[in-house]
Amino acid sequence: MDISKSWFLHPVTRKRIWVFADYPHLLKLLRNHVLDSGITFADGSILNKTTILQLLAAAKNREFSIVPNLTHKHVFLRGQQRQNVASAFQLFSNKTSRALSLLVPGCVTASVFIKAINDLSDVMNTRDSLLHANPATSAYGMHLTEQNKILDFALSFIMKMRVGNRTKTFAPFQRGLIMSIRSLKGLLEDVTSDYRAKYIMTSHVNQDYLENYFSQIRSMGKLHSNPTAVEFQHRIKKLISGKSLLTPYTACVKQQEDTGMISTRLFKQLVSNKPSIEKLSTNHISNKLPADLVIDSLTNLDWNVNETDLGLYDCPQNDRSDEGGLEYVAGFISSKFKEKYPELMDSADRIGFWVRYLSDGGLCEPSKLWFSIFKKFDEIFRTLHHPKNIDNAPGVVKTFARLLSSNYVDLPVDLREKYNIYCNCFTIEVAKKTQ
Repeated sequence: MDISKSWFLHPVTRKRIWVFADYPHLLKLLRNHVLDSGITFADGSILNKTTILQLLAAAKNREFSIVPNLTHKHVFLRGQQRQNVASAFQLFSNKTSRALSLLVPGCVTASVFIKAINDLSDVMNTRDSLLHANPATSAYGMHLTEQNKILDFALSFIMKMRVGNRTKTFAPFQRGLIMSIRSLKGLLEDVTSDYRAKYIMTSHVNQDYLENYFSQIRSMGKLHSNPTAVEFQHRIKKLISGKSLLTPYTACVKQQEDTGMISTRLFKQLVSNKPSIEKLSTNHISNKLPADLVIDSLTNLDWNVNETDLGLYDCPQNDRSDEGGLEYVAGFISSKFKEKYPELMDSADRIGFWVRYLSDGGLCEPSKLWFSIFKKFDEIFRTLHHPKNIDNAPGVVKTFARLLSSNYVDLPVDLREKYNIYCNCFTIEVAKKTQ
């Protein structure tokens, strides 16, 4: 049995038994080889630890990063950290792929490869029989044509790439990936012809279920976790006859966030508002940033909202991470009001930036006017707080909320409150951890 033949015949039924490697373990090995020795693609480009560090450097010191889940902890792994599955799935994610092509020049092939692995992970980890908008997350067989294209595309990458100093031979994890992809196709053909099955929930072909099953068998003995053969049979009968057999849940591949405006007439009035600077209490201002300096900064601030719209590649390279992160959060907030204020998501007049580039259809893109207002709020917040010395004294969020209420009276209260909850509280909590 090898990569060209990933099955053997059952000695009694003479039907094919298909062999699968544990996919989460394969992904961990892929991650470890990328970080340790790197992988070289057919065109000569390389994906290694340096590539990931370049991406982190391009997105560092950004409050609204387009890769918020990717940190140095995903790169510098020691001991048991190398066994963490979730961090491997986060590294080979759609966000990482899109951010790499956007922020790091010359990484097109690496970006396409990470996207291929992300889609492959979705196909190899399906958990229900529903028809999803994203074919990769539906049970294998529900979107067979699209899913086979995903498998074939990933297989072509895996067959041609070379790990470390290898030039002709496959690494063991490469063999496991190749065999698992081919076994999945063959298994569907067999169960379709023999049992008229329509799909396979691929999460059932990794070892999570087996590990969970043995864990329940062992735990039934309390302190006696190594049963004899007879005890093992009794425990199996007890599990089958009772309701204690649990379905494991180790969803490392997360579904894409469900992440669809106040009327334009009201928003247009915002550009003519006159600033009303509230007197700030000195105990709400950091000692490193005098109160009078803050008031002067707010007095000189242009409070008018000017509609701006940057395309994906119109934005300077160093500002793309921050701009994309702002757009993502603005779209997330607009999704909370999609029924009440549908104008928040009216993006027909926009060129489109990060959300449109990232989304497969489930993310909400803010309208041009709402995104401009959102960025103005962020500008006000950054004026109120020095970038390296955010004031975290009690009442600072209420102070900022009163500033918005005084100067943007036409903006609905619930929208301002939602902005404060999701943006300001988050920013201050991040500042507390980083100072």
